[in-house]
Amino acid sequence: MGSVHEHRSRWRAVYRGVRGRLLGSYAALVVVLVVGLSVAFSSTQVLRSHFTHTVSTVDVLTDSVVKAVKLHDDEETSLRGYLLTGDPVFLEPYTAAVRALPALPAEEEALLVGDASGRALLAAMWGDARAWQAWAAPLRRQPPAQSRARPGFVANMVYGKVLFDRFRQSSSRLTDHLALERARDLQDSLTTAQRSGGVLFWVLIGTVGVGVVIAWLTTGGITRSLNQLARAATAIGHGELGRSVVISGATEFARLGQHLDRMRQQLHTQRALAELLGSSLRLDSVWAGFADQARKLIPFDHLSLCAIDSDGIMMTTLFAEGLASEWPGVGTQQALEATSVSLVQRDQHCLILPDLTDVSPEPCFEDVQAFLREGLRSKAILPLRAKGRMVGSLMLGIKQARAYTDELLGPIVALAPLVGTAMENARLYTSLDETNGALERANRELGAFAYSVSHDLRAPLRSISGFSQAILEDYADRLDEDGRGYLQHVIGASHEMSRLIDDLLRLSRVTRAELQRQPTDLSALSQAIVSELTRSAPERQVTFAVEERLVVDGDTQLLRVMLDNLLGNAWKFTRPTPAARIEVGVTRRDGRQMYFVRDNGAGFDMAYVGKLFGAFQRLHSGQEFEGTGIGLATVQRIVHRHGGQIWAEGAVGEGAVFYFTLSNTEG
Repeated sequence: MGSVHEHRSRWRAVYRGVRGRLLGSYAALVVVLVVGLSVAFSSTQVLRSHFTHTVSTVDVLTDSVVKAVKLHDDEETSLRGYLLTGDPVFLEPYTAAVRALPALPAEEEALLVGDASGRALLAAMWGDARAWQAWAAPLRRQPPAQSRARPGFVANMVYGKVLFDRFRQSSSRLTDHLALERARDLQDSLTTAQRSGGVLFWVLIGTVGVGVVIAWLTTGGITRSLNQLARAATAIGHGELGRSVVISGATEFARLGQHLDRMRQQLHTQRALAELLGSSLRLDSVWAGFADQARKLIPFDHLSLCAIDSDGIMMTTLFAEGLASEWPGVGTQQALEATSVSLVQRDQHCLILPDLTDVSPEPCFEDVQAFLREGLRSKAILPLRAKGRMVGSLMLGIKQARAYTDELLGPIVALAPLVGTAMENARLYTSLDETNGALERANRELGAFAYSVSHDLRAPLRSISGFSQAILEDYADRLDEDGRGYLQHVIGASHEMSRLIDDLLRLSRVTRAELQRQPTDLSALSQAIVSELTRSAPERQVTFAVEERLVVDGDTQLLRVMLDNLLGNAWKFTRPTPAARIEVGVTRRDGRQMYFVRDNGAGFDMAYVGKLFGAFQRLHSGQEFEGTGIGLATVQRIVHRHGGQIWAEGAVGEGAVFYFTLSNTEG
């Protein structure tokens, strides 16, 4: 009896020890899970906060600012047209903008609560806008002829342009501030996701470790099952979703393995769908593969995808498969209110119609009737949203009544935001593609128009110059000094007009000519231009410094035109400088390789740097320096056609430097 009691005591002690270690392990497991859930909940709240701020504040405010700038552009353009033509029709956009603008400031200010710098930028933008509107109001009320007859009309128009440029600059600063806010939200979200991912990784490791300890404390069969589960969970956690999960041992563990394998299959299918949707911006060829993958997640006898227009009125079928796929037909439009999609609530993630025979016949939904005719009894509608609006819908139908539940649809519902974003991206890509095509056609037509008009102007210009010269030569004795001076003025103006036409033709050719890329030596081109400039005025003492072996990939003829303009400007604006110096070279800044043309001539005021590259924009009078104001516009067009950028720096009396990059100079 004593030995029996002794064995019983030992087994009880072992049991108590094992139970104590198991309870300790379970407690550790609970702590690890609580930490993981806390981190996950906290990260979710932070990410939701950043997402809400970006979508509800930054994106909405950016759209509002863009709308305000567009309305002010309409005001300025229509007022200019009215002043030039005197036609009141030009004022219609102005009037419409005046009616629409007052509501915007209060809405935008309400979105910037707590953002002091944003509110300051917003106040500055609207202050500049009101300053321009105050300037424009008197001109709007006066007849154009009376406005033009007033003394100082040109100066007043220049002042109005300065006011409008100031508004543009302040709106750009506000837009840049909003872009910075969006970037900050994204960076914070990424940082939070990375931090929480690291913590959750260690939580997973801790969970697996505690599970191993518990398994080690129990029988060998359970240990093997737990080891298999741990390996499978680790593989899934590392994204290895191609291998099936098979757990041997007790029935409970086998069932757990089956559930884990179903989760793996769902994750694998979801990843495949995500990769499929991200593989192309043209989704027409993607939808059939999408349906095949979706069938692995959810049973259905009908699947269709529809796009909804921006007004939420019409919907277009993009893809349909299975029963009732002929309704309403791919590419067909129908009113949203005529379908059961109109029943989806604003914040609803999924609408389930468990039995279509129970749907009220009033109103009569076309899709429900089509489903019933094909024997479909249950239906699910998943709204596809992007940027806060419903951009489409995913319809699923099945013959069995009450077949769909929220739990069953969970995996496909989780993909709905991704599908919505892909549809919106595809729509934006198509719109951008169409816009680029239209812009390219407009540029070609504009270039052809400028070329045609320039040619048509030559004949009357030659007549004006020729007849004026003939009068001056044949009737000089009958004209007084003023008359001869007037004719000289006409001849000089016609010559200036001829030079302007030549520059316009050159700009037109730059726009229309096809790029012929080849290795081009900028140093050799610069030296050739320097030789021509030196021969044109040998009495000038100018020091040239051209760096050797500046070889780029580009159109040699166009790059020659670009350097001809840049070096010609440097030559012209150093004319009053006693010890003139002109340099051509290359430098690096912020990781970019940049070429430059520098001089120590007249320079310019950086306050007007925005006007440098505009056609007909001149910062010096014709009495100081000759020119038509087309040269730098031509230079900018050539640089842009090579995929580069150009900008300038300078100071009055200290010279100027023009930097430019080409597509092959980024490094």
